[in-house]
Amino acid sequence: IVLNRPSSGVPGSHLPSFLAYSLLALLFVWPLPARLTDRITGDPAGDAGAYVWNAYVFSRNVAAGTSVLHTDRILSLVSEASLALHNNSLLLSAFAAPLSPLFGVVASFNLALIGILILNPFCAYLLAWHETRSRGAAWLGGALFGFSPFISARVEGHMSLATAFGLPLVVLFARRGLVSAAPLDWGLVGVSLAVCAASDPYYLIFGVIAVGVAWLF
Repeated sequence: IVLNRPSSGVPGSHLPSFLAYSLLALLFVWPLPARLTDRITGDPAGDAGAYVWNAYVFSRNVAAGTSVLHTDRILSLVSEASLALHNNSLLLSAFAAPLSPLFGVVASFNLALIGILILNPFCAYLLAWHETRSRGAAWLGGALFGFSPFISARVEGHMSLATAFGLPLVVLFARRGLVSAAPLDWGLVGVSLAVCAASDPYYLIFGVIAVGVAWLF
C-alpha cells in the first residue's frame, strides 16, 4: 500500500477554515460588531483611544498627501510633530484608512481590528497546514494562536501587538524557501517581515529571529 502525501489543494479549499475563524472573531469581540460606531475594545482615555487617534491621523494624512509619520494635530506652537517614535500600528491604520470615508473613524478602526483578528488565526492555520497536512490540527493550532490570552489582552489596549499575523507568515515562507530555494518564497519572507515591521517593531525582531531558527533547524 502506497500512501501519498495529500496535496495542499486550491486556495478555495481553505475557505471553510477562514469563514469559521471569521465567525469566531466576531464572537471573540462581541458585542463590538453590534456597536461599531460608538464602542472600542479598550479605554478611550488610554492606549486603545490612542490607536484610534493613530488611525484618524493616518487617514487624514493619506487624504492630504502628507507623511503618515508627522502630524499637526498635537502641538499648536509648531507646524508638525514627528510620530517616528510614537507607539503606533501603521498596518492597522492602513487597513482602516480606506474604510474611514464610508464608515467614520471609529467604525473603520473596529472593522480593521476585526479583520486582523481573522487573519491572525488564519495565517497560523496556513503554517500549521503546511507542516501537518491535517485540517483539524491546523485549525486548532490557528485558533490557539489567534485567540490566545496574549492576543486577548492586547486587544484591550496594545493593538499593534494584537496584529500578529505577520509572524506565522514569516515562518511559513522561510520553511518553504529552505526547501525550494525559490526566490519567490524568500521574497515573500521579506514581504512578511515588512508586515511585521508595520505591525509592531518588536515583531520585526521576532521575525528575523524566527528566520534564523528555521534556518538552523
